[in-house]
Amino acid sequence: MHKPVGMHYRIELSPDGRFRIEYAENEGRMSHWVSTPAVFDTTREELIFALGGFPWHGEEAWEADGRFTLVISQYPHGGYGLPLHFDADAMTVRIATDPQRHPIEQAQRLVEWHFQRRARLAPPPAPPPPRKADPKQVVLGLALGLLLIAVAAMGAYLWQQARESGPAPYWVAPLPNTIDF
Repeated sequence: MHKPVGMHYRIELSPDGRFRIEYAENEGRMSHWVSTPAVFDTTREELIFALGGFPWHGEEAWEADGRFTLVISQYPHGGYGLPLHFDADAMTVRIATDPQRHPIEQAQRLVEWHFQRRARLAPPPAPPPPRKADPKQVVLGLALGLLLIAVAAMGAYLWQQARESGPAPYWVAPLPNTIDF
């Protein structure tokens, strides 16, 4: 198995050694680890199931006689897991509680279809409750707004007075053009 630099891998072997699940582990947000599975039949060294990388997460549960369950979830929506029941001897997979068996080659497409369908059927999230304004913040905002209006009005009044009064009085000396040190 070729491991790209910087990638984390974990390998799980079935109790009888017939299957190997290689997990490519990626760190999601806030130290959540997403383990994307690839399932190999070790007797034939053949890849029998893999998903298209991140954001798929999987966890295995080994059973007897070439059977195992792989629970697939999609990051960051990890609260829902889709159980895939593999029967490697028959080369079939069964999804969740559905009694119909499908060829293993169709498993990736079935998983993607299932999650897309689930996303379409999911109700939209509820809007957040309206924020209640803190009375202290409201009073402070009004006071600052009134203060700003008063300062602007006073500045406008003083500017108008200066324009109407004519030249500056004699005790206000003009600033020199240069300053000597």
